[in-house]
Amino acid sequence: MLRPGLKERFDYWKEQFIGSFIDRNCSEWSGNFLGLILSSADYHDITFANLCADPLICAFGKRDSGLVMLGMVREGTVGARQGKDDTAVMDAKSGLILFDCDRHAVISATRYDLS
Repeated sequence: MLRPGLKERFDYWKEQFIGSFIDRNCSEWSGNFLGLILSSADYHDITFANLCADPLICAFGKRDSGLVMLGMVREGTVGARQGKDDTAVMDAKSGLILFDCDRHAVISATRYDLS
């Protein structure tokens, strides 16, 4: 069986998320993409998941997903910027994050582990 290539793996990763548009962080491009999702079955519209992935940039607020994310950054850094002046609203290094996926925000992450 052939292992999927970079484009196929990254395309598959992007398709798993309905609340955002995902792109690679070009400043931290490694020429490869690694990501792991462990998740529970949907229970009353709640999904518990653990995400581990290479650096990403995610744009939120362009879809009507109805999602709110509450998470714990266990490794890496996840930062959020909002508004016309690109104001930093969150910079979590091993801490809690909470945000509405339907509000405009740009999230950037280093290689991270998020539960």
